[in-house]
Amino acid sequence: SQPLDLQDVDLRSVVREVLERQAPQIAAAGLTLAEHGDRAVPCRCDPLLVSQALENLVDNSVRFAPVGGRLEVTAHLGDGVCRLVVHDDGPGIPVEERAKVFEPFYRGSTPGSQTGLGLAFVADVARRHGGRATLIPSVEGTTIGLEFPARRRVD
Repeated sequence: SQPLDLQDVDLRSVVREVLERQAPQIAAAGLTLAEHGDRAVPCRCDPLLVSQALENLVDNSVRFAPVGGRLEVTAHLGDGVCRLVVHDDGPGIPVEERAKVFEPFYRGSTPGSQTGLGLAFVADVARRHGGRATLIPSVEGTTIGLEFPARRRVD
């Protein structure tokens, strides 16, 4: 409910900071981490809120992906949008629950599901920035995408 603190940032820097903070939890869960993306992803966003949204997604991966599993975080720029994609090879979200995962207080049936606020918060952060959160179809695991308006280049 607080106003956005919009700043021109490199989304890759935000990702790196979050992954550095989360490294102990990722390692303790036995996950292999891969970070990919464009060299720089200029984005106009509230870096604190985007960090918190990414931390929620990483926490979900840590909770649901199997030991020895993989967590991939990708940030890239295209068509005036910066995209952040988080994928893990956990059990995935059952088909019948996919339409509801971004709703507040919706708790999935997968063991380990919590309050139902994490993905709702992620979606709210994206919406507040004029973007969106999506559940991206994947063969295995879970893939969540966030989109934010890109920073306009001034040359």
